[in-house]
Amino acid sequence: MSRRPSRDESDQDLKWFHGEISRQEAETILTTDEDNREGLFLVRESPTVDGAFILSVVHHGEPQHYQINRHGDDAFFSIEDGHIVHGLDTLISLCQKEGSTIFGPLNRPCKKDVPPLDTRRHGRCNLLHRATKEGNLTVVSELLRGGYRSIDAKNEAGQTAIHLAASLGNTVILKLLIQGGGNVNIKDDLEMTPLHYACINDHAECVKLLLESKASPQIRNRATGMVPLHEAASRGHLDCIQIMIAMCVTPLSRTKLDETPADLARKNAFYQCARRLETYQPPFPFTRKDDWYHGTITRAETERRLREGSSNHNEGTFFLIRRSSSKPGFYALSMLYVDRVYHFEICKRGQYYYIDYGPYLESLEHVVGHYMNHADGLPAELQRPIKPPAPVSDNKAVFRTITKQCLSPPPLPSRNSPRSSSPSQLSMNLDIDENLCSRIGVVSKEELDIIDTLGEGEFGFVYRGSLRHLNGNLIPVAIKTLRDGQMESNREEFLREARVMMELEHPCIVQLVALCKGPPLMMVQELVALGSLLDYLLDHPSSVSPQFEFALWAGQIANGMMYLEERKFVHRDLAARNILLATRYQAKISDFGLSRVLGADESFYSASKGGRWPIKWYAPESINMGIFSHASDAWSYGVTLWETYSFGQQPYGDMSGSEAADVVSRGARLPQPMRCPDHIYSLMLRCWSCDPSQRPTFDELVAHFESSSLYDNVQNLLQSCNEQRDT
Repeated sequence: MSRRPSRDESDQDLKWFHGEISRQEAETILTTDEDNREGLFLVRESPTVDGAFILSVVHHGEPQHYQINRHGDDAFFSIEDGHIVHGLDTLISLCQKEGSTIFGPLNRPCKKDVPPLDTRRHGRCNLLHRATKEGNLTVVSELLRGGYRSIDAKNEAGQTAIHLAASLGNTVILKLLIQGGGNVNIKDDLEMTPLHYACINDHAECVKLLLESKASPQIRNRATGMVPLHEAASRGHLDCIQIMIAMCVTPLSRTKLDETPADLARKNAFYQCARRLETYQPPFPFTRKDDWYHGTITRAETERRLREGSSNHNEGTFFLIRRSSSKPGFYALSMLYVDRVYHFEICKRGQYYYIDYGPYLESLEHVVGHYMNHADGLPAELQRPIKPPAPVSDNKAVFRTITKQCLSPPPLPSRNSPRSSSPSQLSMNLDIDENLCSRIGVVSKEELDIIDTLGEGEFGFVYRGSLRHLNGNLIPVAIKTLRDGQMESNREEFLREARVMMELEHPCIVQLVALCKGPPLMMVQELVALGSLLDYLLDHPSSVSPQFEFALWAGQIANGMMYLEERKFVHRDLAARNILLATRYQAKISDFGLSRVLGADESFYSASKGGRWPIKWYAPESINMGIFSHASDAWSYGVTLWETYSFGQQPYGDMSGSEAADVVSRGARLPQPMRCPDHIYSLMLRCWSCDPSQRPTFDELVAHFESSSLYDNVQNLLQSCNEQRDT
């Protein structure tokens, strides 16, 4: 946000006033100036008419003098018999910008002093100010009836008559001023509005009138960040609070110190006010997610959709909400305003969403509803939602309508299909064991077509694309790239992940299809169509069931981890963001960048150095001693289960990794999610045992979920559908 200029800084442009000087002195100043050009000017006091002024200006190469007449007792002026404006400063500014039919534009002032306060539009107490302060309804009425030219003139504190009426609680005069065209959202020098003053002075009827007249309840005091409701709550003004809540003003705005109105009320011992604010029930949102939510798309695709969606409209503020492609678990509000695209991160704290210093809001629907009513820090209010494109397939199909198309991903090419490069070439170029290379395909760049971007990984972009098979068919794939110019250490980590994936082949683990030496170096993986489990939980909370899909996914993840345990692999990054859904009924483990293989006689891997570790998913021995084992993976599995049953909530909320580790070290554990069965939460707690030997093995975890009759029914259905497909 740009810094607001002070009164002194603004006055630098007004130093054209020369006070009591004669005509001859004015001409001497104008003609001896080094830059004696057309439009050079100054203003001086009139020697003959009290309260009037003279504009002296170089016109056609000669000094010319024009009378500035004052009209009435207030600061209304005109040049000779021209247009009357409020404020000598306004008059001169207009002549500088637009010129005059008499002498042309004023180009450069001969600098001296600023004009007196009582001549300026902002900076003196005028007749309307005085009548409002005195409560003189007759004078106010007569001034407004007579076409008073500047209801929004400001006094020395930057306040208008509406500020004064609201502060004094004079509802009758306030109503007249509003009906006369006064600005209810005008700010004084502290950036406080009339609504602030009505709340400060406990004038509930004025609060109601201002809100009915479209006063914004979200404008903040520049120094404190307080909105009007903060002012009322901090002073215990319950009537004002009641009216604002009844008129749907959000009670969860935040000060610069992150305090809500309820926080201030409780801090100042106004407990009745605090309780009223804390028991507020938000209205049902008037917006629908289907109208503006686009799932996970890139910034480039976001801009394309905004511009394409706005092409049939002349004007407006167009917007959509999307999942962040670079920050798992986060949303972004993107808007197109005056041909520019803006992106705002939607953060989450506990159950609430917020943007920058905006209020806490209960849902994404409430976020959209709030910013459609108030700009509140955005460039403008949201107006026109961009509807997402129609989905390719219906992922909300219920259990009874599962089809073989949605259950089974496209067939993958054989891992040992002959390709344009031999395994020996690849192993030599990339320092990978030739026996491993023989297990996968080796492709050239020409065999890959990139369609669009799925997201951005630590070392480069991940693309959706297609691989041309030997029979000519196009196989949908995900292409993971190593960005050109990466450090050698990053290249080694990238290759380490490739080496791990070459050894893995399991239905619950994402399969590596091929390698391409590029440039850039690329891993070609099976395309897991529905994206991450975390995104799916956040995007489709109403279409999944803890008793059905959650149990199925949990069993599949445990099954994949049991396979890794049998192969002596430690994953080290198990989390909902790294579980991908091939279909709604098939989960697959991905992201092996941190994985390590254990030696034949080893039971754990000891990390010699730290890194960008996902601390909130790590067991205490991993954090404190760098020890990673199948038991530490079981701890991460418990956190992943918690993410699933909490529908994608962030573990430990807004705590940092170190804060979460400290909480865990003192014996605290993540709380039971609302819709999580007791037996599942008991399983989570076992996964979080301090003693690694007390944690369940993945063999036990598989047995736990496969003992469920529902899991058996689902598995039987999947098998039946696949058999029908094969026949």
